[in-house]
Amino acid sequence: MKGAWEEFRLAGAFLTRFPVAGRGGVEPRQLARSMAWFPLVGLLLVVLLVAADQVLGMLLPRPVV
Repeated sequence: MKGAWEEFRLAGAFLTRFPVAGRGGVEPRQLARSMAWFPLVGLLLVVLLVAADQVLGMLLPRPVV
């Protein structure tokens, strides 16, 4: 389970600018294993962005959002 969580965190770090991965270098093999999590990380990002758009759309004028 810990390995899967680390792979998920590495995928999140690779696909975003958020500092979710630990410090240190990443081996190519680790990044290759984390690619299985890319679709889930992408889906999570889409859900968060759509939710932010909906909430901000209620609070701010559309051109600002």
